[in-house]
Amino acid sequence: MSASSPSHLNLDRLKREARDLLSSFNTGDDEAISRVQSHLRRLRESGETSQQDRPVGLQEAQFVVARERGFENWSEIRLATNRPTRAAIPVLVVPDLKSAIDFYTSKLGFTAGWDYPDPPTYASVAFGDAEIHLSEVADIKDTGTDVWLYLQVQDVDDFYDWLVSNGVEVEGPPEQRPWGMREIVATDLNGYRFHIGSSTE
Repeated sequence: MSASSPSHLNLDRLKREARDLLSSFNTGDDEAISRVQSHLRRLRESGETSQQDRPVGLQEAQFVVARERGFENWSEIRLATNRPTRAAIPVLVVPDLKSAIDFYTSKLGFTAGWDYPDPPTYASVAFGDAEIHLSEVADIKDTGTDVWLYLQVQDVDDFYDWLVSNGVEVEGPPEQRPWGMREIVATDLNGYRFHIGSSTE
């Protein structure tokens, strides 16, 4: 079994999953019991299925979560998520920086960040933890042709309604994708395409 890609791992989320697994196991949830037994040999061999039979601690729940992701143990997950690279930030070239910032903040729900120099030709905008940089190039001929970006939101249906109410160009209503996401495609004022989705798993 191959380990999950580090880019798809979120340590805080995995910690919550381990705590939830432990809680479900201790309340007698059949699915949680099956998950724990499948990875803890002592429970498989003894048939113990509850906290009363034999305590299962948080470290063992974390071990189960790690094994389900294809790792040998929890330490391997911690190493995989503790990478020196903090983020890969896309830089979009735009013909008019102010217009681009206005569009992202008023139409797409981003917040304006820093800009540089004065008057600015380079700026950042953020959508939750996601950050995009905008670089003004006055004589640029083509924008939005070779780049598209992905935004993951809590509820893509609500987000779709909000984009439409803001007059944003959206190709169609949300569609279910075979990879477990419900998605739409929107286009900004310079032709950059945003694939926007929320998980259905």
